[in-house]
Amino acid sequence: MNDVAETIESFLSTWDRTGWMHEHGSWASEEWGDARDEYNARADALDRAIKSLNARYIPCSYNPDVSRIASLVQDVTDAMAELQEAAEALHGQVTEENDYVTEGTIDPDCVADMAVPIPAMCRWNGWDCIEGWAAYRVGTALYCRWSRVAVGHRRDRDLWVLVDGRFFAEEGGES
Repeated sequence: MNDVAETIESFLSTWDRTGWMHEHGSWASEEWGDARDEYNARADALDRAIKSLNARYIPCSYNPDVSRIASLVQDVTDAMAELQEAAEALHGQVTEENDYVTEGTIDPDCVADMAVPIPAMCRWNGWDCIEGWAAYRVGTALYCRWSRVAVGHRRDRDLWVLVDGRFFAEEGGES
C-alpha cells in the first residue's frame, strides 16, 4: 500500500484544490440566481431606454416634440426606478464572506457510496481545522477522499477526487 500513499501524496503536491472546488462545487450564491437574472433584465431595460434617448429625439428650438420627449423621459425614469428596486433587493446578498463553494461533500463522480477503503491515510492539525486524506478504490480507479473538519473559521469539506483511473489492475492486483 506504500504505492498508494506515494501516489496520493504526489497527486496532492500539485493538486489545485481551490480550482477543483470551483469547477466541481456549487456556490452559496446560486440561490440568488433568480434575483441576479431579474436585476440583469432590469439593467438591460434601462440600457435600452437610455439608448432610445438619442440626439434625434432631443427637441430642437424650432420644432420641439415635447410629448414624445416626455414619454421617453418617463420610460427612462420608470426603468431607473425598477433598476433601483432590483439593486436594493440584491444589496449585500453576495459578498466575499458569504459567497463560497458550499460546505460538505463534493463528489462529482458519485463514488462515495461504492468506494472501498484502502488502509492508507494521513491526518494533520491545521491552525483552525483537522485536515487529511484517505485512499479508496472504485473498480480500477484510485480515489482520494480529502477532508477538513473545521474548528474555527474554515469550512467543513469532504472532497472525492480521482487520482488515477487505472491505478489497479483489472483482476484486483495493483499495477
